[in-house]
Amino acid sequence: MANMLILLKSFIKISSIKRKIKVRFLIEKFLIGILITLSLIIATLFSGCVKNDIERFGGLTINLDAPEIVRNKQEFSVFLELSNKGNQNYKIFVDFFDVGLFKKRSECKKEFDFKPNLEQHVECKLIFESDKDFTNIIDETVHSLIRYNTQFSIAKNFVVMSQEEYENRRITGRLKEFPKTFVESNGDLEVTIEFSENPIVARNEESYLYIKIRNIGNGFANDLKKGDIEINIIPNIPINCDIDEKISIEKGAGIIPCKIEIKDLKESYLNAYVIINIKYEYEIKKSAKIKIVK
Repeated sequence: MANMLILLKSFIKISSIKRKIKVRFLIEKFLIGILITLSLIIATLFSGCVKNDIERFGGLTINLDAPEIVRNKQEFSVFLELSNKGNQNYKIFVDFFDVGLFKKRSECKKEFDFKPNLEQHVECKLIFESDKDFTNIIDETVHSLIRYNTQFSIAKNFVVMSQEEYENRRITGRLKEFPKTFVESNGDLEVTIEFSENPIVARNEESYLYIKIRNIGNGFANDLKKGDIEINIIPNIPINCDIDEKISIEKGAGIIPCKIEIKDLKESYLNAYVIINIKYEYEIKKSAKIKIVK
């Protein structure tokens, strides 16, 4: 009987200890929840904008700034920061086209000319308004579009020789071969220029030039139209390029074949330049994730 009483007291004592541990665990869990909520609110009150990774597109530097956390019925701003570090002019259109559950409190779009060595900030004022009681944190994403028109210009040197000059240099061992392939990039597009020969010999045969254009950037390159591409040779050497009405450079490379016709050459040796101008439109999308708290 005494042993049973001892066991009963031990059981009651252990149960009491378990209840105390469970109550303590629930209290700690509740306090941790309060601390997390308070930390989010403090972060909302005192934190500024969090900068996403800065990206370069051609000569442009683009950064999307947005707060990490906002509260219900709190107005805030999201900024697109653009900097032109290149030497080209840009025609730019910016639009915060999808703001999710937020409501726009400003126009949130802008169109402007962007010259070299300038900076531009585009602001979008937003707010989340809900009279419903919610306890969970809401994750939302703001999407922006940057579309710009600009030009990529390239000049590459090659050599032209008369047939007689070519033979004299070949026989005397003075003939020098020059590079036949050149690759140029501006961060958006990559252009490969490939000559069938360099030097080009003036004779009753055609020489060829191939131009390959492809998108290598992090955005979307719209199709090029025939009038977007200009190809010339300086000094005035005839060149005939077969340019399609529309050239897709998004999937692989668009290839343009050109014939260079040099039959008569006044000089025996000539430094020439192929000049390529490409007008193109480029689109970039940038997003920022924002948490909404009560």
